[in-house]
Amino acid sequence: MGTFLVVLSAVCWILGLTQTSFLIQHELPELYARGPGLLIIGWLGLRYGIVAWLANPVYFYALTCALNKQTRRGLIAAVIALLLGLSFLFLRQVPISFKPQWVDITAYGWGLRWWLLSLALLCVAFLYQAFCEWRTAPTVQILDEE
Repeated sequence: MGTFLVVLSAVCWILGLTQTSFLIQHELPELYARGPGLLIIGWLGLRYGIVAWLANPVYFYALTCALNKQTRRGLIAAVIALLLGLSFLFLRQVPISFKPQWVDITAYGWGLRWWLLSLALLCVAFLYQAFCEWRTAPTVQILDEE
């Protein structure tokens, strides 16, 4: 089940790249709000305090933790990625140039929804894995010495 959720998370992340993430007030909104473009230039938002893009490298770190069976590290990374991704929902405007020229976000698209779903699914996958490991952990029996 955990592996299925990790794969489903990756599929959702890829689906997010194919969709518009958000709508803005600009004559060329598709240029700025599509997944591949955001993935390539999103790091520029760090310059203006927009940390949501950092969810992507943290997400990929969590995926490598899933491949290497590092549940604790992966869970921490997945939660951080989800929190970073959710931080985008608090933005009202985004920069579209180095000046910077700020434009209003008018709506959220399916790309953002798929992306956030992928981050959440990875968290659920690690929580499930952590629960399974906890449930099957060997118990330690303390013997009373008399």
